[in-house]
Amino acid sequence: MGALPFGFRLCADGVNLEEDQAEQAVLARIERLMDCGLTQQAVVDELNATNTPAKLSSRWNRSSLRSVLKTHKRRLQTA
Repeated sequence: MGALPFGFRLCADGVNLEEDQAEQAVLARIERLMDCGLTQQAVVDELNATNTPAKLSSRWNRSSLRSVLKTHKRRLQTA
């Protein structure tokens, strides 16, 4: 299947995805920070300063943020 997109988890059926509410809240926060004009590095710094967990590691970096933003944008376009 590959890596699960940030903001989602696997359903009990092991096939479908459902929203992960905690990660959806992080996505909304990222969007708000970006809308306020923060750079990607500033968003990463803010997420790490508040100990906001990333999906695959304990800390955020610009690469993980870019990946989350790219995937999120694609999901919004296909919704």
